[in-house]
Amino acid sequence: DPFIGTAAHGHVFPGATTPFGMVQLSPDNGTSGWDWCSGYNWSDSLIAGFSHTHLSGTGIGDLCDILFLPSMNEFSLSLPDSTASLAKLNRSWFSHDAEQARPGYYAVALANGINAELTATPRSGIQRYTAAGDGVLHLLVDLGFAINWDRPADCSLSWDGTALSGRRISTGWAERQYQYFYSLFSENPSSVTMLKTGSKTDGGSVEGKNIACIMTFDIKEGEELLVKTGISAVDEAGASGNLAAEMPGWDFNAAAVAASQAWQKRLSVIRAATSDTSLLRVFYTALYHSMIAPNLWSDADNRYRGTDGEVHTAADFTNYTVFSLWDTYRAAHPLFTITVPEMVPDFINTMLAIRKQQGKLPVWSLMGNETNCMIGYHAVPVLADAVHKKIGGFDYEAALEAAVHSASLDFRGLDHYRNQGYIPSELENESVAKTLEYAIDDWCISQMASEMNQPELEAEFLSRSKNYRNLCVTSIHFVRGRMGDGRWRPDYDPLYSHHTRSDFT
Repeated sequence: DPFIGTAAHGHVFPGATTPFGMVQLSPDNGTSGWDWCSGYNWSDSLIAGFSHTHLSGTGIGDLCDILFLPSMNEFSLSLPDSTASLAKLNRSWFSHDAEQARPGYYAVALANGINAELTATPRSGIQRYTAAGDGVLHLLVDLGFAINWDRPADCSLSWDGTALSGRRISTGWAERQYQYFYSLFSENPSSVTMLKTGSKTDGGSVEGKNIACIMTFDIKEGEELLVKTGISAVDEAGASGNLAAEMPGWDFNAAAVAASQAWQKRLSVIRAATSDTSLLRVFYTALYHSMIAPNLWSDADNRYRGTDGEVHTAADFTNYTVFSLWDTYRAAHPLFTITVPEMVPDFINTMLAIRKQQGKLPVWSLMGNETNCMIGYHAVPVLADAVHKKIGGFDYEAALEAAVHSASLDFRGLDHYRNQGYIPSELENESVAKTLEYAIDDWCISQMASEMNQPELEAEFLSRSKNYRNLCVTSIHFVRGRMGDGRWRPDYDPLYSHHTRSDFT
């Protein structure tokens, strides 16, 4: 049930995606706030449109790129300011009673007279709009739409008489995110109007930050308009190529069936049995959510945009992004070695490619950007787990070298950790948490070295992994911040934690 987790602080989206796919085509409420990190929250009753990229389960909001909003009503263009979004201005009411969602498919009846259905292939999204009455279907494509940290920086739209294409370069949690798209329509539009900050412009193209396009289609009750969109972080040719490779025709139902079958194959890897169907629903929904990310990042022609901003070709592996490693190294990545072991080499080869591009293993990789979010160098446990389980398909020596390199950087107190055996509280926030997590990563390096018969390296990092003991207080059986001169931090409260502003994360 894709709706599980969309309420309160779940931060997941209900829309259509495929396992580990590049596209997550899902509704956006158009509301900013922590509970809308995925673009959607069950508490909301408005939809601003359907965009093609979404985060699942994160604590920061970004993405929601390339948004489409269909309506049987004319759109208002009266923006209150130059940064306001036309999609937010023209949001439609909806009811949860008129929503459906299953893996690979989403549908909703909007109060503006459109029944919208969504499905996806790995690199493209397909939308089917059905009119509730005769009239004109107005379709807004809004590249200025943004929520939470995201802001458009450099966008373009172009209509060539057949396809609508463009780019959306944005800044936010991902400092410079590239997203190109290429859309085709099952019917020719009656009109195409380009807009910049809500004002109509001449010609078939427009560039800027807050840009949009309105297309109109004459339609009768019950008739359908289909829109299919390929996306790419490389260029418009990549987006067009992805669409051609994965969705050459117009059979929405076949695409929805294929997406469903892809999920059925992945979810059937574990067979759970209980007479309580509600528990089965919760279990398989959790398994479903575990397979949304990491996300496919290379195009059908194997090109991708690296963390150095350059375009690369993944010659012998498939490239991925969205490595939330502080969150996932403990459980999700070990689970992947059981549920999708054939994908683990691609994940690791991606990490090794990132190490070459940015000079270190990923910390929290998002859409070809290093966010450096959270603490530790937790690509290391992922590498160590794969080495220990003897998963092939990647260079063990390169993995060990990359792990040692990350542990040798002067980054977030690592120099103090190496020199003093802990991170002094007055010199670095989250000093206790960082010391403990660096120790975990160092133990993993020692185990990699052991597996690869490098006893000196094993001994070095096994010794380093015991640094956590320097913060243990035996009298209270807990850890405590320590000052650079060796004294315990005086204002100690084991119940206090303030993210990024205390000794604990």
